[in-house]
Amino acid sequence: MSDFASFTANRVDRTYEIDQSGKFVLVNTKRYKAKTYTREMLADRAYNIYSDKGTEE
Repeated sequence: MSDFASFTANRVDRTYEIDQSGKFVLVNTKRYKAKTYTREMLADRAYNIYSDKGTEE
């Protein structure tokens, strides 16, 4: 396991629909500004990175 104090990551949310032939089709991409995550944040089982709305670019 690698030790780290924090790192910066970019979040990108993509929304897909399934077309008539059963294939996934990208319908929306939402990009968010970079955010720094600490080791403590990620080690906290109560912290949910997906519920953090962030700031769109």
